[in-house]
Amino acid sequence: MNQEFQFKGVHIPYKIDYNNRKHCYISIKEGQVIVKAPLYMSKTYISKILLSKGEWILKKLEEQDRREAELKARREEGFVSIFGKDYKIRL
Repeated sequence: MNQEFQFKGVHIPYKIDYNNRKHCYISIKEGQVIVKAPLYMSKTYISKILLSKGEWILKKLEEQDRREAELKARREEGFVSIFGKDYKIRL
């Protein structure tokens, strides 16, 4: 289920993944916020959790955007990263 919440004027979409689990988890992968929640947890409670973690979510989204921009710039310069080391591609 795709939802959206607003934090400091920024609309942040998120996806809820209900499962048979005890705790609620928030992960950010490829610029998407994913909430893994127990089956009994209400959407209202999930919204409250997201609002309380809004600063962290924004920080992680910005970090991913920055990291992706850096990788794109490095690729355009002819570099590729393998196991954390940059190598210049020569043809």
